[in-house]
Amino acid sequence: MATIKYLLTAANLKDLTSVHGNVDEDLINESIISCQDLFIERTIGSALYDYLLDNIASLGSDYVTLLEDYVHPAMKYWIQADLVDTLSNRFTNVGVVNKTGENVESLSDENKRRTYSKYMNKATSYARRLFDYLVENDSTFTLFKNPGTGYDDLRPTRRKYPVGIFLGGVRGKTFDGLDTFSDEEYTKG
Repeated sequence: MATIKYLLTAANLKDLTSVHGNVDEDLINESIISCQDLFIERTIGSALYDYLLDNIASLGSDYVTLLEDYVHPAMKYWIQADLVDTLSNRFTNVGVVNKTGENVESLSDENKRRTYSKYMNKATSYARRLFDYLVENDSTFTLFKNPGTGYDDLRPTRRKYPVGIFLGGVRGKTFDGLDTFSDEEYTKG
């Protein structure tokens, strides 16, 4: 099995955030890996992502700045958003259970959604900064402009400002979610 490489360690996350020191690092590491694979690679592209992982111990000053000032801020909020459910829910032999401890009260579902949204909004804002920084400094980070040509190579996200709602277009038609509209009349609920 290949060695797992981290752009941000669990110990670093605990230092940079309010995640308590006694949180199981295995749970944090799972969130770090999914954050790297699902968000960071999509934002910066496969070539730059692979370069950072392969050279994490010997990065030059430009790449250290990229990592510490732009990648880590986005990562820490994506990871915290992921941990909202990860830390309270466990897979056991009797099913998925909500874990609570002595003298603690678990967040309500509404508060979990609010906390998750708060961290995702922050992560998205920092991802925009990361993307803008890379666009502005594309001559320094040439792998950002040239992410590879393979079918499995992810290109940097071009849509910098994703929105969760559709704000215009064809009235009376439903939005299918893939930049297409159906001709069926829109009926509420």
